[in-house]
Amino acid sequence: MKLKSRKAKISTKHPREACPAKIVSDAAIATVNVGEGRMIPLVIIDTSDRPDIEELVRVQEHLPSGDVSVQWGSLEDSPKFVALLIKFIRPVGAFLVLNFDIVKQGVIVDQILLSKAIYLQPGQEGDRFANTMDVKKILIEVPETGFSNTWDKILFKHLVKDFREKGLPKYQAKEATKGVIEEWRKFGKLRPWENQT
Repeated sequence: MKLKSRKAKISTKHPREACPAKIVSDAAIATVNVGEGRMIPLVIIDTSDRPDIEELVRVQEHLPSGDVSVQWGSLEDSPKFVALLIKFIRPVGAFLVLNFDIVKQGVIVDQILLSKAIYLQPGQEGDRFANTMDVKKILIEVPETGFSNTWDKILFKHLVKDFREKGLPKYQAKEATKGVIEEWRKFGKLRPWENQT
């Protein structure tokens, strides 16, 4: 199925919701009971100017999972990025944009699509998962929206271009891109405890 691109204006309650959240760090978490044991990406975002997201995470701790809708897209002024648009409906309404650099953070997008989920953790500049493990986070389901095939093409195109800019001839750039994507996906399918006795 080929997706047609279309422009849409997204209405937000507050101007800050329209600005992509700053991702200060990322990691991956795997647990037996979540996502069939797959590695699920975690992003720590700077919530200095997003108290609504901090409140949302706080409230979610005491309630069952709320209603969330997600959509993949791209922002008009960010051709080298792909955006995950997240609309929280209940228990707290909020809108969040996560904007991923296709070359530098493509592995995160790839893993979100594979695991069909992402952990979101409030934080600030300098935070790392290793020293903030106890901070509350929420799991957001990201169901298949038909974006995967489009993503494969976008990712391949941008990685080839990046390798070409680094000096590789076209054929080698394509082969290097295939290798990178294959490694990402091999890692992404790991279930860390399966080989343990």
